[in-house]
Amino acid sequence: MAKAPITKRTVDAAKPGATEYVVWDDGGKETVKGFGLKVTPAGAKVYIYQYRLSRPGEAAQTSPKKHTLGRHGDLTPDQARHRARQLAVMVSSGIDPRQAKMDAMAAKDAAERDVAERERLDSKLAFDKVAMVWLDHYENEKGRRPSSVRMAKLIVNRYLVPSLASKPMPHIGRVDIQPILDGIPVLRRGIRRAVFAYASVLFGWALKRGDISDNPLRAMQKPEAPSSRKRVLSDDELAAVWRASETLGDPFGAFFRLLILTGQRRSEVSDIAWSELDRTSGTWTIPEGRAKNGVAHIVPLSTAAVAELDRLAHAVQVKALI
Repeated sequence: MAKAPITKRTVDAAKPGATEYVVWDDGGKETVKGFGLKVTPAGAKVYIYQYRLSRPGEAAQTSPKKHTLGRHGDLTPDQARHRARQLAVMVSSGIDPRQAKMDAMAAKDAAERDVAERERLDSKLAFDKVAMVWLDHYENEKGRRPSSVRMAKLIVNRYLVPSLASKPMPHIGRVDIQPILDGIPVLRRGIRRAVFAYASVLFGWALKRGDISDNPLRAMQKPEAPSSRKRVLSDDELAAVWRASETLGDPFGAFFRLLILTGQRRSEVSDIAWSELDRTSGTWTIPEGRAKNGVAHIVPLSTAAVAELDRLAHAVQVKALI
């Protein structure tokens, strides 16, 4: 068994033989037991550390194990000896360097897989992607009013997506949403409150699906509601609107006149269907799916309202014939 102080001179002098051999370190007080230089017939020079593991209460291993430290050139003799000395400390503590290396590699692989999986999930749960899925679900939910769908799309596309973009839903918190609300002028309290409400519904939906662990809007201050509108048009103003409506073509002029004659909401009048009207009883039944409170109700129609609808129906028939 060849022994010599493993120095640069020793390493440079080591020549390949017919078979592989090892020069074991013998450098006096600097010697590290088990540290050696392996020389292959091809001329490769590799630093190794050989050891027998002995744990408290257990017999020492009879067969030694070898741990490759690195090739000469990648490591200097002093660097290799320093690494061998570190491994010797591990062995004296009952730690198997080879097993520790394999465990570290396994842990690194597992961490890389975890990172890849998180990135995959983050991409899948990007806000803009999830928001589009929610809008489709929201639009096709039974009984959903078209005006609510239009508002949901407006809120998502104009206010939420530009700020949140592709940020993963689980990583979105109050710190991301509050600036969106703060960016809406204070005087536009209605839109502020709408953004908060629709965002809350969206995140609540994602929570129920398991996409996120919490709805960040739960702990946020709901924006102040806009003041209720108390002003109503005077008789003179209503008359002015009526006269102005007569300068518009159908169906726009009829739309404004029916607003005045029925006193119903814009969305209810704009979406009126002929099947909702009963000329015999002179009533208009707004179905629950279009009513703001979700309850169907009957609107009595005045003679002027019926006449306006008759005139509009006649105009539609004429256009169909043409």
